Amino acid sequence: MSVFGYIRISTSDQSIQGQEYGILRFAKDRHWTIDEIVNETVSGSVPYQKRKLGALLDQCKAKDTLIVTEISRLGRSLMEVLGVVNLCLSKGISLYTIKERFELNDTINSKV
Repeated sequence: MSVFGYIRISTSDQSIQGQEYGILRFAKDRHWTIDEIVNETVSGSVPYQKRKLGALLDQCKAKDTLIVTEISRLGRSLMEVLGVVNLCLSKGISLYTIKERFELNDTINSKV
């Protein structure tokens, strides 16, 4: 099982430090070790497949974990976010969002 963090900022004027701190703190509170944090500066309107997120999701396997600070880091449109969530669930990747406190995985609560 690997644990990944994903950070996306839209412009180089923004900072990744806040998101990185949040992800590291979240993992530490659960006694998890982060294997890799992927960060990029790109608009959320760019399809996830053309972002580092696409490559990260290709790399992830069943039982891996992906942490983001908020669900909006996955995409700009609802349909794209739902597509990423569906991909994670279909591959057996646990997805955690810090701000919304979503824990999306193979538990009954996630399935409901």
